[in-house]
Amino acid sequence: MVLDPNSDYNKDFGTIAVENGFVYDEYEVKTDDGYLLTLFRVRLDCHALDGGMQGAPVVFLQHGLVSAADTFIAHYADFAPAFVYARQGYDVWLGNNRGS
Repeated sequence: MVLDPNSDYNKDFGTIAVENGFVYDEYEVKTDDGYLLTLFRVRLDCHALDGGMQGAPVVFLQHGLVSAADTFIAHYADFAPAFVYARQGYDVWLGNNRGS
């Protein structure tokens, strides 16, 4: 099997977001039992410039059991749920389960 070099297969969350014109932030959240989880926030670059998103409706995307937050941004930026919501003006947050 030959992988397409333009594929998101081996790219991390930040690389995919930036390559598609989005700004992202990572937040480390510590659970009550000390486990560290990473949350991501995605928005259009133009919203990052003026600190925008205040008052924007929030969308939180949480993946299933054997997945990761990357599944909401991978492969086709025109159809990736996180990017679609961000383009529509939502404040998009993505969670990760333990071990993802």
